[in-house]
Amino acid sequence: MKRVLCWLILLVSAVLLQAHPALCEEESAAIYEEEGARLFLSKSYEGAIKQFSHAYRLDPKPQYLFNIGQSYRKLGLAAEASEYYQRYLHDEQKIDPTIYADLTTYIDQYYASQEKGSGRPKISAEAPEPAPMLAAEEAADAEELIAQYVRDFRAGNQAVANEIMDQMKQVLALRRDPILMYHIASGFDQVRKRKEALEYYRRFVAIETADPRLRRRAFERIALLTPAPPGQKYLWPSLALAIPGLAGVLTGVGLAVQSGDNFNQFVAESDEQKKRALRDKGTGLSVGSTASYAAGGALLAGAGVFAIVALKKGIRQTSEEGRKEPATAPKRTLTGSLAPLPGGLGLSIGGNY
Repeated sequence: MKRVLCWLILLVSAVLLQAHPALCEEESAAIYEEEGARLFLSKSYEGAIKQFSHAYRLDPKPQYLFNIGQSYRKLGLAAEASEYYQRYLHDEQKIDPTIYADLTTYIDQYYASQEKGSGRPKISAEAPEPAPMLAAEEAADAEELIAQYVRDFRAGNQAVANEIMDQMKQVLALRRDPILMYHIASGFDQVRKRKEALEYYRRFVAIETADPRLRRRAFERIALLTPAPPGQKYLWPSLALAIPGLAGVLTGVGLAVQSGDNFNQFVAESDEQKKRALRDKGTGLSVGSTASYAAGGALLAGAGVFAIVALKKGIRQTSEEGRKEPATAPKRTLTGSLAPLPGGLGLSIGGNY
């Protein structure tokens, strides 16, 4: 009985020993990463390498390889930095284009120096490159700084607000963490700096590795902040003139038809008194038809002018965003002519644009 009890104790102990590391590994990787980031920022690069290496053994994320390469780079050990950079480029599926260009340039320079027989190159620790991504505490600090920027800006403390934003931009230039880019865009958005907010929102959504939830929110803000084409505001006046203008022309056509029927009755009528009444009625119909044509045609002409202006404004915006308009572009003109219609005149509009 005692022997069975001993075996049960040993079995349970073995299970617990196997389960405990598995329970801790998930937690330890993040702890090692945060400690490595802290050591990196305090310029203790050897300690940062050890912490990031521990994190990678527990959770082999490509980001840890990048951080190790960054630490070796700061130490001036180009061979080791290049090795870890290449492993990162091989394992990471989605890489920020700026970081990719920086790493490949660094690696190419290292191998070029090796071919020249210059030995191991010592890279200056002050060379600008992206440092590890922000730790959770740093991201929270960045969000609080942006909130302070908004408060100072709204309170009229422009100098203090601008200084905070300049500091955030400097950190972004060094760290290049997408979350910083989003916070900067959000800060500009909250103080209604549409142009600056759009710039940073668009830079943020261009990074495929950014937080999907924040990317969706950024796309929504881009859609709301993007100004309408310059010509769009001319479409409503065009529509407002076109509807009564078309009604006027149709009224003119209807009066012209009635005037024609009245004329046929006038010709067929033999009674002088009735002929006189038909003639008076026909005169009124003819005048009404002409007036309707004139008013409707004038309104349609105005609608056409606004429509052409809207079209030209829209083309101009596209031209400015894409390529410049050729100097030999055809001259845009607007022409109009009067054409006889039953019971009145019609205005036709033409143009070259």
